[in-house]
Amino acid sequence: MKKIKYIILLLLTYLSVQSQELDTNKFKITLELGGGLSYKTSKDVNLIYNYNNLGFAGMFRIKFVPESRLNIGIETGLIHISTIETGEIITTNNGNTNERIVQNAYPILLDFSMKFDDLQVIAGIGYYYVTIKSNARNPELSFQSSDWSIGYLIGANYKFRISKHFDLLPEIKYYLLTDVQHNLVAFQVNLKYNILKW
Repeated sequence: MKKIKYIILLLLTYLSVQSQELDTNKFKITLELGGGLSYKTSKDVNLIYNYNNLGFAGMFRIKFVPESRLNIGIETGLIHISTIETGEIITTNNGNTNERIVQNAYPILLDFSMKFDDLQVIAGIGYYYVTIKSNARNPELSFQSSDWSIGYLIGANYKFRISKHFDLLPEIKYYLLTDVQHNLVAFQVNLKYNILKW
């Protein structure tokens, strides 16, 4: 995990240095909205319950795009981490009950991306708001909690031009949540809209 953090930090440093190439003549602001699947790659303890580490990943990103290679943006969204379903095997004073525990993350990241023709490499740093929510038929077992985690992002996408204002971006990303020690891979398809140019 430390090697991955160093690689991401080196990429962030490299992308920041490229800001010296900015062309002050033409700029644009873009919005990206996308969705896909996330898969938690980090290992958990062995569970006797039904465990699902595949789920929905959605994102919203706003970017400042100069004519140089360097883009800067802010990204947020929803990332499914895991779901645990116990079935009917928990015994309480009121009898057997089932429980469903869902863990999600909501990132707030500063993104730096570098363009190589239609290919774009992305690195980000920021915070993830991690939530855990339990739904059970027995109120004694229901709970919810939340916490913040420092995290990173590294990824890449490829641009397919649809029209003058819209692009389609298949994107693959690797999320690293350091405080809660979660690693996730996500594949998404994003729609980019060029909202402003000057």
